[in-house]
Amino acid sequence: MFQFLTRRLLAAAATLLALVVIAFAVLKLAPGGPFDLKPSASPASLAQVQRSFHHDQPLYAQFGHYLGGVVHLDFGPSFGFRDHDVADLLFRGASITIEIVCWALAIAVAAGIPLGALTARIRGSLLDQALLVLGVIGLAVPIFVLTPVLQLVFAIGLNWLPVAGWDGGWVHKILPVATLVVPLTAVVARLVRGSIRDAAPVGAGNGRERLKAGLAAILARMGFLASGALILSVPLERAFALPGTGRYLDQAGAHHDYPVLAGALIFYGGLVILAGLLGSLLVQLLGRDPAFPIGTEDDGRPVVSGIDTLPHIWRSLHGDRIALSAACAVLAAVALVLVVPALLSFSPDKADYGAISVAPSWSAGHLLGTDDLGRDLLAEALVGGRVSILLTVAAASIAALLLFVWRAAAARGRPFRALGGLIDALPFLVLAIAFRAMAATVVEIASLAWLILWLSHGDKRGIVLAISSAVPAAFTGEAYLSYFDIGAREPTLSLGGVLANGLGDIDLAPWEVFGPVAVLLFIVVSLTLFVQRVRDAAVPGGYHGMVRSGAD
Repeated sequence: MFQFLTRRLLAAAATLLALVVIAFAVLKLAPGGPFDLKPSASPASLAQVQRSFHHDQPLYAQFGHYLGGVVHLDFGPSFGFRDHDVADLLFRGASITIEIVCWALAIAVAAGIPLGALTARIRGSLLDQALLVLGVIGLAVPIFVLTPVLQLVFAIGLNWLPVAGWDGGWVHKILPVATLVVPLTAVVARLVRGSIRDAAPVGAGNGRERLKAGLAAILARMGFLASGALILSVPLERAFALPGTGRYLDQAGAHHDYPVLAGALIFYGGLVILAGLLGSLLVQLLGRDPAFPIGTEDDGRPVVSGIDTLPHIWRSLHGDRIALSAACAVLAAVALVLVVPALLSFSPDKADYGAISVAPSWSAGHLLGTDDLGRDLLAEALVGGRVSILLTVAAASIAALLLFVWRAAAARGRPFRALGGLIDALPFLVLAIAFRAMAATVVEIASLAWLILWLSHGDKRGIVLAISSAVPAAFTGEAYLSYFDIGAREPTLSLGGVLANGLGDIDLAPWEVFGPVAVLLFIVVSLTLFVQRVRDAAVPGGYHGMVRSGAD
């Protein structure tokens, strides 16, 4: 146990140091940051700024001062909040963020473990696929869309709960926690289902053993879960006007307050590292030692490629109606976004002020309605879907290359495996907000690539299956980036941008949101269902493998 704790603590310390280096790079490289001195300032002012931030010293000395401040929880002054230090702002909202996240994680684990164990037991059945689709919908519908729907129903319609705000009472916690529980439960159930599926054939072991295996899997991925919960907490806090850490992160990103952004990278990363350490310790105490890190074979060697399993998968999927239907749906979605916009009589960027916010109508030709500028939503959604597909393909290609290099390097040396902790500790949305002032498209693609890498680096399957499983999430991730004004701009918006634009009118013109959401769900659900059937077919002794082996 002592050696285990020592290794974990050293890995955590190395990851924290890497976070500090990245945070310092944000301060130094981001345009408009505290070290981007303006020539219009007076010489006395420039000298004062240089002395205050040790800018007149060598680079290594500047980093040393910053590192020393971080050790003492001193991240420097905020440039956007006068008379406030960064640490004051971050820790002022920390209690709210941590409380919401902890409650949501606890409920999600309590509900997700038995649900995941159930779906693992009935793997391959129609009920399993139905539950999978519901889980995908829970993940694919962005938090910022689910929030106003719940507010309209439970706060405005039924008047049971407050719409937003925070007074510390339990009534202000119910809606935020319930909103966050929906996607987290889906994540927990899928993790448990996958761990039981990979560990034993269908139906093996009793219910108690399956629950123990599921709990061990959740604890082993506690850092991953904490990272996902913290990602979702940022838009959640904006939607519910919660005074958590995400509020200051959001405002700092909008006003280029880089000291706060750099401190937020360390703050969120530190919480993820702490959750990972706690989860690893609990796994050890339960006596279930994950002998090798996720992403390795049983003998500890990393998986480098999964191409050699493709012939087996093809044989297993031959005749699988659900897989073939999902594949046809994916191909149809791609064909629609590539071909149909050219056939429509409405241009996606042409405003018709005589048809502002028109409801969906077959007779008028606007099948999904129009937005607040009179633009046809079907044309916007299809063109936006094309942009989203191109962005996702570019991000997936970059992520696949990075994953191949990482696994190949890890095969030659154990230190490279520590990069997995850094990938978990840098939530993609926090990273994107920190660099949002740079080239929008570059930041968007890099952030989506990081999201795909975060989801796939812990996958035991080969690179092809690992990346494919993470790709559907990139479409929803792109919507989150658009919600924070990161990525494609007018007039050619991505699907996420079309969705984010309609949020302001969701109470008066809900079709501006639900139309793009329907297109998003069609793409994500179809792709996820197909990938899941492929993954199940790749499991030795799995449902499809047993069926096809018997037939052959």
